Amino acid sequence: MSDGTIFEFYFKRVRKFILNPTIFGALGYHLWFLGFLFLFSLIAIPIFRWLNGENGSRFIEALVRIVNKRAGILLWVIPLALTQIVLRPFFPGEHDWGDFMYQFLFFVYGYLLFSDHRLLKALKKDWWIVLIFSFVSSILILSTVSASLADPLSAPPSMIDHLIKWGVFSINSWFWTILLLLFGMKYLDFNNSWLEYGKQSIMPFFLIHQPIIIVIAFYVVQWEMSVVIKLLIVMVGSFMITLGIFELLIKRISFLGNLLGVKRNKK
Repeated sequence: MSDGTIFEFYFKRVRKFILNPTIFGALGYHLWFLGFLFLFSLIAIPIFRWLNGENGSRFIEALVRIVNKRAGILLWVIPLALTQIVLRPFFPGEHDWGDFMYQFLFFVYGYLLFSDHRLLKALKKDWWIVLIFSFVSSILILSTVSASLADPLSAPPSMIDHLIKWGVFSINSWFWTILLLLFGMKYLDFNNSWLEYGKQSIMPFFLIHQPIIIVIAFYVVQWEMSVVIKLLIVMVGSFMITLGIFELLIKRISFLGNLLGVKRNKK
């Protein structure tokens, strides 16, 4: 790459993303969430330290009292909805500040839920409320999407539309998260050799699967055959090649394994 090309790449692709979370999507592609999680961890350190202190303990006690009330779980939606309503008009893009702060709240919520067993107990008590709001909000979103597709020339959304849209979206995100969490706690609380293998391979798989898919698909889409056959070739081929790279290289080369977080069994 020539100096001019590097200079152009920096000012057109990198510089405009500095101090902006979109840099993780622009340069990290499918690994954008790793950058998000890294920043979440750094930003949340003082918050978690405060929660472990005296004032934080009082805050959690107050939160437990609220959540223990019937439908108290609904109050958790308010900060999520406000984040979307306030930031989304100014940062509508994917992986921008609207997405970043919204997902950061989920990160903090996760810490809060597991910081006190009474919070999880309250969620289990209101499982039927979680179920109802999950499905009702999904129906509203799907019906709205269907109406928008049927009427693409509709007028731009008003402020009321904006409030309702992101309010329902926040309810849907929060309650489906809780519903899946409760389902996992009840039915997926076990371990076996397949899960242990999955825990070791998940990061290498996710890291290398996309470039492999792109390379295979680049050639397969040019072949004269049905779309279904092409799809099967891309799916099976990318899976087998990714698995082979993991088994033959990443697991066997210490440097690659350590770099990608593959834990080795101690003899």
